[in-house]
Amino acid sequence: MATRTALTRKAHFLGTKIRSLRKRNHLTLEDLSVRCIQLDAEAAPSVSYLSMIENGKRIPSERLVKIIADIFQRDLTWFYDESLDVKAVDPAPTSSAVAGMPLEPGFLFSQSLLQLAIPELLAQTGTTGRQFAQLLIRAHQESNQNRFPDLERAAESVGRKIFPLQIGDVFGIARSLGLEVRWFDKSSFKDKGDVHKPLNTLVRSFFDAPNVVYLNTALQNTPARLKFDLANHIAHKVLHDGDGARAPQVSGGRESGRRHDADSPNMDAKDVLYAWRDFECSYFAAALLGPRMAFRQFLARHSYAIDVGGKIDLTTSFVMRRMSSVSPYPYWHYFDAYPPGNLRAVYRGNGIPLPWGNMTLVSDPCQHWAVFRMLNTRSNRPSARTRAIRGCRSFGFTRH
Repeated sequence: MATRTALTRKAHFLGTKIRSLRKRNHLTLEDLSVRCIQLDAEAAPSVSYLSMIENGKRIPSERLVKIIADIFQRDLTWFYDESLDVKAVDPAPTSSAVAGMPLEPGFLFSQSLLQLAIPELLAQTGTTGRQFAQLLIRAHQESNQNRFPDLERAAESVGRKIFPLQIGDVFGIARSLGLEVRWFDKSSFKDKGDVHKPLNTLVRSFFDAPNVVYLNTALQNTPARLKFDLANHIAHKVLHDGDGARAPQVSGGRESGRRHDADSPNMDAKDVLYAWRDFECSYFAAALLGPRMAFRQFLARHSYAIDVGGKIDLTTSFVMRRMSSVSPYPYWHYFDAYPPGNLRAVYRGNGIPLPWGNMTLVSDPCQHWAVFRMLNTRSNRPSARTRAIRGCRSFGFTRH
């Protein structure tokens, strides 16, 4: 009886410590389970088993305690004493040196002055209205750590969390929603845009209200892109009832982020609407093809390898973007680098300042980020890079 009481007491203290550590570090049971899988998939506990451990109903093996100790960077012996002094991880750094300071005088931020100032700002910086809208959306993504549960639920209700979805499955979902797929044959064309060398541009697909999706036959050669484009249009049907108010899906074209002479320097309602719908539909499509838990476990099993999407007809770019939404690590930086001289996309979740400007031909903006060194290479091959960052306050970081 005494032995049983001792075991119960041991299970209670151990479970309490693990639960306290997890909650103070802002992890769910699911998050902790996934991190355990990454370190030791064979010994990693399920979510339900972790719950029983935390409630004192199971005593974990020493191997499992060692995994948890490694995750939280604790000595193994600490888990077996009866102290509960757990310090929380430092919160993410703020993105501004003036965070929390009152901005006076307030009238400078009145709606009337902003309506006059923003077009002038865009004209002077050479930024199009749509690019400005995309910057606002990017800031919205960062402030939410690229997690949008409403869009996740909408996608899961359509795809029923099936993973992986084959091309035939995606076509089946489209048919079930009353969408008609038609094909068109159009080759890429040269779009000089704002650079001296013409760029290849391909119209991949577009939506014709209320229920017709047009796909370029060129997509048949790239199953991963075909799946994503069709999923993107499924999103438009589900989220916007297929009203057709969105831009065609295009590959290539301008990369530098500067306004072309033919572009308007002003921002109108359509700029904002199209940019927002591009974001919504893209996020929905990613959630449809990579359901949150299933895709997270898939990444954990493959040690977050960025090229693992090739196994199931998903592009590396898809894996990178989706990674920032499903990973238990909240702070991700994602880059699309196109040498020489173009940095096409940056997603960041922890407020660490990055050079912005027009994102082209940047002269060594930060030596600590290896991706920027790639911009000076002579390769014409695109490359994607990602970094997971926890608790950083400078550009130096450790990848987790």
